[in-house]
Amino acid sequence: MPRRLIDFHAHAFPDAIAHRVIDHLEQQAGGLKPVTDGTLAATDAIMRKWGVSHYVIHNIATRPDQQQTINDHAAAIQNGRIFSFGSVHPDAPDALTELTRIKSLGLLGVKLHPDYQDFFIDETRMDPIYAAIQDLDLIAFFHTGYDPISPGHLHSWPAAVARVRRRFPRMRMVAAHVAGIADKPE
Repeated sequence: MPRRLIDFHAHAFPDAIAHRVIDHLEQQAGGLKPVTDGTLAATDAIMRKWGVSHYVIHNIATRPDQQQTINDHAAAIQNGRIFSFGSVHPDAPDALTELTRIKSLGLLGVKLHPDYQDFFIDETRMDPIYAAIQDLDLIAFFHTGYDPISPGHLHSWPAAVARVRRRFPRMRMVAAHVAGIADKPE
């Protein structure tokens, strides 16, 4: 079998907004420069150049009204080389319904970003969302640890991730970036 290189955490945005999103993220990131212009074409070109055979795109619903548009786009770009995670916003009144739709769209899971979505990973208001993710057998992909948008305020430190794991032992979880941050004092 040929060797495969898979990037499990990539970002690309619809062409119409990619430039605005990249500009905003660059300002938030404290001087970090993006490798591409944020479009799918540029992302795919760099992945091919680097020998990446498959990759997973993650986008975030930063407002409750963005869920469906983001998830429709995520489903539309999947092609056997590109896979996508959907997103729900914790404050969306239809978040649980949207999780079922994410499953029906064939998306791999759900990307949640506590900093951009303003929640703590272990707060109990998230439990219905986590229960649905677990019951639908989706993957919960969390941005964890430090983020430049809230540098003095960790929304998802390792001990909090462990608490979620204990409450939802069957939920498949990915805790991106968790190893780079020291645990928040209890």
